[in-house]
Amino acid sequence: MDFTNDDSLVFKAFMEQRELKSRFLRTDGQSLFSSDLRIAEHYPFDDGSASTIVYDFTDRGQAFIDKHVQWHVIQVKRLVPRQNVIPVPLAQKVGLVELSATRGQNGNTLSEA
Repeated sequence: MDFTNDDSLVFKAFMEQRELKSRFLRTDGQSLFSSDLRIAEHYPFDDGSASTIVYDFTDRGQAFIDKHVQWHVIQVKRLVPRQNVIPVPLAQKVGLVELSATRGQNGNTLSEA
């Protein structure tokens, strides 16, 4: 996988479904990861098309992890239609995001807190 120092090139590669990584951001072309946390993915349909879904790991998305992740989420949210941004609790409820993705320092998930 190629490496860059420019995160904006990783966002571009993700939207073009290409592999690329930077220090804290990477894409395999299908999913976008901030560190090891999947923050977005291309969700395929049976007809061969796909939608890009962003998991809202921000304060507004009710799943703040840290400022670094939040910054990456904000940047990728700008690239997709608003209806494709999903609050993390909803994504967890339907099985798109693991419950462990939002475990805080005390071990509780947001839904348990």
